[in-house]
Parts: sequence; structure tokens; C-alpha cells
Amino acid sequence: MDIIIFSSYSFICKVNNYGSLLQYFALQTFLEKHGHNVKWLKYTRSEAKGINRYLRKKILKSRYLKSEFIFHNKEEFNSFVVNKCHFSETYNDYKTLKKNPPMADIYIIGSDQVWAGYHPDKYLQWTPPNKKRISYAASFGKDNVKSFMKPLIWYYLNRFNAISVREPEGVNIINSCWHKDAKYVIDPTFLIEKEDYYQYENHSTPLEGDFIYGYFVNPFNADKCPYENELKEMENILRYKIYITAIQNAEYAFSNFNLVYPSPIGWIKNIDNSKYFITNSFHGIAFAINTNTPFLFLPQTGSSKVENNRQISLLKKLGCEERIYNSSKGSLYKQITKPIDWNLINLNKETFKRESIKFLLDNIQY
Repeated sequence: MDIIIFSSYSFICKVNNYGSLLQYFALQTFLEKHGHNVKWLKYTRSEAKGINRYLRKKILKSRYLKSEFIFHNKEEFNSFVVNKCHFSETYNDYKTLKKNPPMADIYIIGSDQVWAGYHPDKYLQWTPPNKKRISYAASFGKDNVKSFMKPLIWYYLNRFNAISVREPEGVNIINSCWHKDAKYVIDPTFLIEKEDYYQYENHSTPLEGDFIYGYFVNPFNADKCPYENELKEMENILRYKIYITAIQNAEYAFSNFNLVYPSPIGWIKNIDNSKYFITNSFHGIAFAINTNTPFLFLPQTGSSKVENNRQISLLKKLGCEERIYNSSKGSLYKQITKPIDWNLINLNKETFKRESIKFLLDNIQY
């Protein structure tokens, strides 16, 4: 089949978010391994509108009111996008997209927070009639939607042949919009194996020696990491150096740590090779589980607290909610060094993965 995927292209143009890039790459790779021709819709409408509003909102959380995000390691990040991802022709506005859409047998929306807004482009309203439309692991990025928007979502989703979302909260939202057939599926980054990522890049230079690695997204209030003292304590006890990759203005909270910005595959290798991994990111957790790296999820605080739900849902689904840091249960060091039952977690992951693969493969057949 010829397949067009609508995902986070316009977001990737602005922000070096490893998870947003790799979730698309994983879905592309999985479908190509099953014999399909896959292209990422190269669509920039949101880049000039919703994405810029999103970025401005995050900038305003920063104490110093920075005028723009720093796109760290842009050259290697963009090199991966250009050389490893396959694209449709470029569309700069919805009118052009709807008038002359890229031709395909199947159109897929997802993954990531593609349904955070309500524009018809994200709900595949531009696709030709009599074509199959699927959502795979789409996310609303929130727990609920306004009541007055539910009839519009109901109308949009009526054209879909199959609907799946990345969080159980998304299932609840779709149910509240009078659609009862939404399925909860695993994030695309779980659909392929660690080796599937590594075969596409051999020149990355991961960190060496014994180290702790951290990955953080979103700025902290007043540019201060609330976990800094405990991280320093853990570094002193374990005698492992801590390296941090922080993006979207989170880097300003880690000025007292070693900041590194690897290539996308180098980022996975750093997680894989670290003795312990700490993160507040959904995809950080996903790759720690994929590589069986001992990890701890440090919940986001302040105005970003609402974004913790998707991480917590994943951890509960896979039976590893004890990897959520809780200050009442002892130090960060004590919690991260607690043994992990990888046999149970991997079994739960494989069961969830098989169910999700079945949904996807069943629904891309005519």
C-alpha cells in the first residue's frame, strides 16, 4: 500500500524533540518492513500558527523571558530528518492540501499530540473520498475537551475507518464524543526493536564510561530544577557523572550539570549505555523500557504537571508504576536503585505490542 502519515512535521521544524521525531521514524520503519510505501506529510501550516503559539507559551514560563528556543545540535538532528525520513511534496496551507492532496491508498494520523487542536487538517478532512483513514496512537495531550467541541470531533471522526489513541484518557474523550470503538494502543516507538534504530546510523559517538543520563523537556518554573539537590546527592553516592539532555528551555534549569546534545540515534545509545536514566518525558520512559535501562520518572511540576498523565498511564499499563519518583518513599538514589522486574515489564510490553500490531495490520488491509 501507499501510505501517507500526518504527524509532527511542523513541530520538528522548530524543536529538537527526540521523541516526536523517533515516533514517526518507528512507524515508518515498521510499515516499510511489512512491505508498504510510506511518506510523511510535509505540511507547514501549523508551523506558522499553532506551533509558534505553543513555543511562546513555553517561553513565557521562563524567568528570563527568552525570545526563542535554542535548537541544539540542529545539523545532526536535521540530517537524520532529511536522510532517514521519507516525505511527500511540501504543502504550506490547508487550501492547497485539500485541493490537491498527495495520493495514497491509506492515510494515517498519529502518533504524538496531533489532536491537541481542532483544525480539520489533523482529522484528515482533506483526504480524497473513498480512501481509508486510520488514527494510530493519536493523542489529545489532555484529559478532556470542551463540551461544545464534542459534536465537531464526532463529525470529524465519522470519516475514519479505525480509531486508536495513545492514552486511556483519549479513549474516554472519544467515547464522550459518541464513538465507542476507539482502541488504546502502544506508542510507535515500541513497534520496532533497538537494533532497528541502530542499523540506520553508525557514526554517532555515545557517552563512554559509567554514567547517569537524564532527558528533560519543558521549562521549569523560575528555571530551577526541583530535583537538583537529590541529583547531586545521587551523583556523589554512586560516583557516576551525570549528563543531561534538556530541550524546550529546560536546559536553563541544569546549568550545574553536564549538558549534551547527541544525534537522535546517539540519544538512544546514551539511554541504553547509561547505568541509570532519569527523565520527565514520555518517550524517555519508552526508550528506557525498550533498552531495559534502570530508570526513574521525575514528574513535571507547576503548570506542566498536567502532562504527567500519559507517562503514568504507560507505566501502569506495563506494571512499573513503582518507577514514578515519590519524595515520601525515600531519596531519589534509593528509588532509582531499587531492582526492576524486567521479565514482568517485558511480558506486559510484548502483550500490549502484539495487540497494537494486530490493530494496525488488520486495518491497513483492504
